[in-house]
Amino acid sequence: MRFLLDNNLSNSLAEGLRQAGHDVLHVRDVGLGAADDEKVLAFAGQDDRTLV
Repeated sequence: MRFLLDNNLSNSLAEGLRQAGHDVLHVRDVGLGAADDEKVLAFAGQDDRTLV
């Protein structure tokens, strides 16, 4: 499963999950740190990621 962590979760959580072998992006990794929910959800869907 591929994850996208929303802005309310820390970037260090994303890093910890990556180190544990998970495919994780944080919204800030892809330039969506200030994006509205619709844009974040659209990206998650296009990139086949589960938004957390």
